[in-house]
Amino acid sequence: MVKKYEFVVDDTAKEHHTTVTRIRALVDIDTLMGVVKAGTLGGFIEHEANLSHEGTCWVANNARVLDKAFVQQEAYVGDNAIVTCSSEITGKAHISDNARVCGQSKIRGNATIGDNAVINMDFLGQITDHASVYDTAKIYGDALILDAATVCDRAVVRDNAMVSGEAVVGGSAAITQEAHVKDNAKICEYAEISGKAVVKQHAIVGGKTKVSDNVTIEGKALLKADYHLKGNSRIRIKPASRARYASDYVVLAMKEGNTIMTLTKNQDVQIQYQDDVSLLNEFVQNTLPSLKMEDQEELRLFIQLGQARLTRPQTEN
Repeated sequence: MVKKYEFVVDDTAKEHHTTVTRIRALVDIDTLMGVVKAGTLGGFIEHEANLSHEGTCWVANNARVLDKAFVQQEAYVGDNAIVTCSSEITGKAHISDNARVCGQSKIRGNATIGDNAVINMDFLGQITDHASVYDTAKIYGDALILDAATVCDRAVVRDNAMVSGEAVVGGSAAITQEAHVKDNAKICEYAEISGKAVVKQHAIVGGKTKVSDNVTIEGKALLKADYHLKGNSRIRIKPASRARYASDYVVLAMKEGNTIMTLTKNQDVQIQYQDDVSLLNEFVQNTLPSLKMEDQEELRLFIQLGQARLTRPQTEN
């Protein structure tokens, strides 16, 4: 195997109490960011296991790769980025700016990590589990990807947003501002989660749904519609135990003033806020099962905003 770089032994730096040494290209390397000519100085690595001599991968500028982390294939780490612990940077992944990747993170495919994004590090700098970012996903700003979370496809996570637990963000979804997706939640398709919104537990948000402000989506909620949920509502939607086609349901809940609107594929019903628990029980036990919807079985709606009374919307004769 022909070596493509060498160490510049008199050019070292310290990173996390570890000495890293600058590298220099020995041959021309056609990297993801252009051709690196022989003799060009690169970034810093701790040892040769951090950067493969095979492929066109490269560590550039003042970027640093250390510990058991490794960069291979066509991946590129540049600017002031730092990759540590047991992280894997492969495929055509691009790590740049002041991004930090650590723990047992796996960044692959065409994933892009930039700005001040932190992958797999908590607020105290402690290492956590196995975050993964791949395909053409992009992580920017001060975003945090923690635990065993996955960001994939064309998804974007930026600003101060956080994805944690075993949550998955994919499709063309966007998690922005101070939004938090956690637990086993899944955000997909063209959904947008922003503000201080929280999606957690086993909730699924897809379609063109927009969730913002202080809205919380939890339980086994399945939201797939072209609506915008905002305000301070807490929404928990769950298919009935006999529902067999939950993935086909299009269910949405939104709060406007004292009104919560729920929409299904074929019928709209309006629920007015009330304090009488018996009215909610009547809704759950009697009214909801009577709704006729093609190719669907009855749904149960659990709303943690108070109790509810069902009123059918007026229809034109």
